[in-house]
Amino acid sequence: MATQLYLLLFSFTLVLSISFGQEAEIEAIQSEKVHPLGAPVVADPQSPEIQRAAKKAVEEFNRIFRGTNYFRLTEVVSAKIQVTNAIQYIITARIGKTRCKKMEAVDLETCALTKKVLNCDFDVQFHPSDEQYKLTYQKCKR
Repeated sequence: MATQLYLLLFSFTLVLSISFGQEAEIEAIQSEKVHPLGAPVVADPQSPEIQRAAKKAVEEFNRIFRGTNYFRLTEVVSAKIQVTNAIQYIITARIGKTRCKKMEAVDLETCALTKKVLNCDFDVQFHPSDEQYKLTYQKCKR
């Protein structure tokens, strides 16, 4: 028992001498790649979520565009996602003019493309509560 008490006292003395002999090191904690709440975040252009939003943007583009032929999504170049009260998709895409006329009921995936390609910026809002997509911005150029 005396040996254990002596060992305990020795250990305690050793710990105290070590701790008083050294200054505490304070290491700053640094965060990496932290995005501000609600800020757009880069997303994978090939993800199903981005592809779905881009196709919805092209559907709406076809509805409001006055041309006689449909356009089809050919490539999503880049994408960002911003989450607020809805999910905002900020998409840069290429769309190609098809040979299919708007008067026809067609599957756009089977429509042959012409040489005309547009580079488009789309902003698409998705409201999870009602599962609706809304094109809020579109700008296309050759």
